[in-house]
Amino acid sequence: MASSLYSRISHCIAGPCRASLFALLIAGNAHAIQLRWASGSTDITVMQESRVVLVVAADSAEGRLPNEWRLQWTADSLGIQFLPFEQACLVDTAKVDSIASPSTPADSAANQLTARFCSSSENGVALAYYLVNLRAGGHGKLKVVALDPADPDSAAVIESNEVTFNGGIGGVYAPAVLRVTSDHSTIILRVEAIGTDLTGVQGMSLSAPELQADVRLNMESLSSSHASGSASIAVPLPTSTVLIEGSEGVVASSQVPADEVVAMEVPDEAFFRDPDYPAAYPKDFAFINAPTPVDGVWINQFHIFYIRSWRDGRADALNEVAFGHAWSRDLIHWSYTANSLDAFHANTSDVTAWDHSHVWAPSIVQFGTKFLMFYTGVALNGDQTIGYATADSIYTTSPSTAWSRRASPSHSPPFTDNTWVSQNHPWQFRDPYVMPDPQNPTSQFLMFYTAKTEVDSGYAVGVARSFPNDPTRWTDLSYYPTTNIAHTFIGRLESPHVFPDSINRAPARNLFATWRLMFTMGDWDFPDSTRIVFFETKVTGTDITDRTASHWSTTPTNLYDYLHLTSASPEYGHQASEMLNIGGTYFWAGFDGADIRFRRVGWDGNQFWLTNVGQIVGVDGLVTPKATRLALAGMNPSRGATQFRIELPSRMRTTLMIYDVMGRRLRSLADREIPPGATEVMWDGRDQGGAAVGTGMYFARMVAAGKSQVVRVPLVR
Repeated sequence: MASSLYSRISHCIAGPCRASLFALLIAGNAHAIQLRWASGSTDITVMQESRVVLVVAADSAEGRLPNEWRLQWTADSLGIQFLPFEQACLVDTAKVDSIASPSTPADSAANQLTARFCSSSENGVALAYYLVNLRAGGHGKLKVVALDPADPDSAAVIESNEVTFNGGIGGVYAPAVLRVTSDHSTIILRVEAIGTDLTGVQGMSLSAPELQADVRLNMESLSSSHASGSASIAVPLPTSTVLIEGSEGVVASSQVPADEVVAMEVPDEAFFRDPDYPAAYPKDFAFINAPTPVDGVWINQFHIFYIRSWRDGRADALNEVAFGHAWSRDLIHWSYTANSLDAFHANTSDVTAWDHSHVWAPSIVQFGTKFLMFYTGVALNGDQTIGYATADSIYTTSPSTAWSRRASPSHSPPFTDNTWVSQNHPWQFRDPYVMPDPQNPTSQFLMFYTAKTEVDSGYAVGVARSFPNDPTRWTDLSYYPTTNIAHTFIGRLESPHVFPDSINRAPARNLFATWRLMFTMGDWDFPDSTRIVFFETKVTGTDITDRTASHWSTTPTNLYDYLHLTSASPEYGHQASEMLNIGGTYFWAGFDGADIRFRRVGWDGNQFWLTNVGQIVGVDGLVTPKATRLALAGMNPSRGATQFRIELPSRMRTTLMIYDVMGRRLRSLADREIPPGATEVMWDGRDQGGAAVGTGMYFARMVAAGKSQVVRVPLVR
């Protein structure tokens, strides 16, 4: 039976009886979609393993099948197997060209597979064919469901008639979701699933790598064709998959699109000052962009949490016991409340608490839908350790109730894996800087911190890596030898942070990046009390956690010398610095006993500067050009180096690329906003991968303000 039936339908599909088959299928027009076996019947009996054809057809009123539909079936343990056809595509007819097996056991239990159809029609098809293997003695039933093609954006669902084999089987179909809609115009996310047989849905959740863990939705309504749920999510949602939980397990459904965040324009420089200044001023701080919805649109919202230090003569036990909190959309206009100025307080009510006396140096990261604030806690005996608190949202006018602190520190000297740290009381283990791990940015963090060493009682920078999706557990990776007192001559080294160059910020470019490790001289006595921020530079080709001494500069670079700053520069004397990433643009910031000052960072390859501070290498600032211009500024044939001069009338997005004579792009020298005036950019004669190019003619192309300019670059090796 199997071979003769398959032969007849194969012959029919090729053309001679296709019209009569279509007429047979649409007779008795009870459903918008007709489902039949190739024989025209709705039930088929198989006495042995058989290969048969299942036909899906549009009725005469529709004329065309929907663009998408779902074939549902349920069968006994003998099951059903679907196969691809081996024939060519047909006009006005779709056939299964290939089949992807279920990707998970739950998908298999729910009979979820992906069938790819082949058709040469451009206007939809009237017929579709499945090639099916049925086993002798098996029983099952099938149907087709789809969104109403007349209104695919509605909740209307159409179903075909049901077909069976060997008389069918009892039981229900697994839930089928045909369409998912979402609304996250407030911090309450609402998700609506539309499909069939949804009364069996037991739960809904969202899944995405960035969420760390699936987010469970609270079920709000449920019917055969409709299921909806909601959850409070106070962060922009990444592209997420809706998971439907049924009696057979969890099945992946449609995706919810990522929230779009509208970025506010931010200035090149800005500052924040405590409202009680000069009695109170900000010290070490954390900065984070936590967008929030305003009138249905997600907009950037910048937050500062900082140590509130008082000069009003209060006792030490009453000073630096709280973090202040302020927020802004543009870094210029800051908001705060009386509550927010005491956003997080030391645990002064518990004399045994690890953070009883003081809280210092916050560092905030987003972890799934929550926020983690790592900070230094000082115990009654003076021990300094690192722990964290969590919050579902940091945009609140009463933040003191938003944070939930951990009862014990997550990082302290007695850990067996950081024996390099001095174990003597009072412990000196502080100033965390936490960031996503470039090797696994969606689930792990790196923590940089300072601690007193066991060897010489000086300070050094250590680094630890969190367990995947678990910020409560960390592996200490030891310390950077080039940061100890023998190399830095800094007795109390504080406030470490790291940042890559502008070209290699993506995690995939981690090994190619020039990383800087920046820190502050906390004892203020060498070499100059107003020149106290230093950094070390890592060679390329190694991970940021590589602590090999030869892979780092052995002598720290003074930031102020590097930037050519003088005592008249606004940033001179700032300390406890942070490098802040705002939508791919970096800002450097620090405090000076009066305010926290922000300054946009400019880049030329892996070299950086602070924009508009006066003595900036490559920007003369004396004459503002009237038009854009690209010119050769100098060449060094012996080194294969070429210097270009970019002149701009105003700040604008500018690209500068190197091409060979075949028009192939070899190197990107600039792709960023460049300030007005003249900027010099160097090309070292190497391609994007770092290999030296050969002797020949090359071309530099600059695009700015919609205009393109090209200069020729002869290179002789």
